[in-house]
Amino acid sequence: MKQKYLDINSMEYLRYLFSRKIMEFSIQDSITVSLDRAMRKSAMINLQQQEGNGKSTGLASYIIGRPFCYYMKIGPSYGMRNVLSEMVFLMTGQPPGSYTSNWDMVKEISRFLTVTKEKRLVCIDDCTHLSFRQLSFFQEIRDATISTTALVFIAPPAFKKRLEKAREKGVAGVGEFYRRFQSWVPLPGLTPGDISKYCTKRKLTPAETKIIVDAKLKTIAELEIDVDKIIEAREYEND
Repeated sequence: MKQKYLDINSMEYLRYLFSRKIMEFSIQDSITVSLDRAMRKSAMINLQQQEGNGKSTGLASYIIGRPFCYYMKIGPSYGMRNVLSEMVFLMTGQPPGSYTSNWDMVKEISRFLTVTKEKRLVCIDDCTHLSFRQLSFFQEIRDATISTTALVFIAPPAFKKRLEKAREKGVAGVGEFYRRFQSWVPLPGLTPGDISKYCTKRKLTPAETKIIVDAKLKTIAELEIDVDKIIEAREYEND
């Protein structure tokens, strides 16, 4: 990762999500409680919910403006050096290029997370993009920071199933990584109360709200898209 890419990072994505937030969904309470507990106990946990249900936005509400909380979003283009370089930059402000190896960066991240006794939180979002080999780097960080740092992996339930399947097959290193999880937390999905509250926030009429309710939507993303379509159609008719 080069200097010119430093302004395209995980925290900028999180700030964007936070800026677009309209209301708190039911998932937010569960995220807040889970992260509070993990941070207090320096636990390693997995937060589970299907795509499109507000996991990342919920993280944004918790992390933005809170000290000692760090967020890393994994993309399909990321090699491990890219992941570690961005983590070092987001935590310490140091540009990449100062470290000669992944070992150096793992040690620097570990040093930063343990330099004081303040409890820290590191959230790894979209961790399904990580290979088993890449996950082992986080096992190393976990072991080095276990007294001060909560390590939280955010993913759909398939992440846990993938680990369990690989562990059963005896894939090297997976069992050691898996056993370090202290909790697997299923987060709530979209509720009828969420739908009603969101339609009110977006100023839908009773008739428009009924259309949304009757659609039997499964995710927050679907709700946002369908409400946007109704509002756009209404605005088009009024033009």
